Amino acid sequence: MMSSITIAEQICGIMSSDFETRYDTAEHLDAPPLLRFASKDKEQGVRRNVADEPNTPHDVLEYFVDHDNEWVVTFVARNTNAPTRILLKILDKALNDDEYKSAIFQLAWNPNMEPSIINEWALLRSQKHYLKSEVCPNSLLPYIWRTLRKEALANPALPQKTINRLAKSTNNSVLLHLVQNPKLPDNKLFSIEKRGNRDISYNIIARKNLPVKLLRYYYSKKVLKIDLRIANDPNLPVDIMQEFTHAHYFVRQNLASNPNLTPELFKILACDKAITVRERLVNHPKITREALKILSKDKFYGPREGAKIKLKKLNNSAR
Repeated sequence: MMSSITIAEQICGIMSSDFETRYDTAEHLDAPPLLRFASKDKEQGVRRNVADEPNTPHDVLEYFVDHDNEWVVTFVARNTNAPTRILLKILDKALNDDEYKSAIFQLAWNPNMEPSIINEWALLRSQKHYLKSEVCPNSLLPYIWRTLRKEALANPALPQKTINRLAKSTNNSVLLHLVQNPKLPDNKLFSIEKRGNRDISYNIIARKNLPVKLLRYYYSKKVLKIDLRIANDPNLPVDIMQEFTHAHYFVRQNLASNPNLTPELFKILACDKAITVRERLVNHPKITREALKILSKDKFYGPREGAKIKLKKLNNSAR
């Protein structure tokens, strides 16, 4: 825990700094007393960064909603630690005050938003439906309903019953965003992929922790653009990882950042002929000592020096 003296010293440092320094500092504050202090800054850019910080106390977030401008309030709306009651207060402002209407799009993807409202936004079917809704600001351009629906479809706050029902939809514009929802069951994800829509496929591949069955299916396609995306998926089977050590160097480069590389794969990639692969590998948080020893003899400065520094740290921690 940070001592009161340290906090006081940091507050003095913030007070004496220029705007750019205060702005950058506010992006990295995590102690509530410092965030509370920075929330009173005269520059809205500093307050905006405080509003976006997950550790900002709830009473500070509520103060922003009640007293600050629309830009700061919009960043409260995207704060994933903001409680539902504060998000609902922002929605009320967006519905009744045009200055705050843009905050609604941040609310639509915030997982803490009231599920029933996310459900209504996800089920928007037309401009007419949008204009009739009591939770959509009519002052926004009517065609914005598509953007609002898109954000809501990918929101994990969307009720599971709705997710399961929409997964049967034949509307590709709905499925395109629904597949980004982390609560979509694996079997429904695979069923949607089998329909063969390329844009939907790329949105599925962009997810992390894909089911092994789906990863094997994508690997069987032998498409470089797909291989690039699945190479660093944590669930990628070891046998496919082994095959990827012989793939295009872009694929090997992504493979080098896979969090579940085996010791054998670390050694193979440490000897890879592409320097970009070895540079990526040396920064892997789980890199083995054996791989570091190989890289410490690399003919290029980057991977060689990176490996030496890591080996030194390992040796010092072992003493």
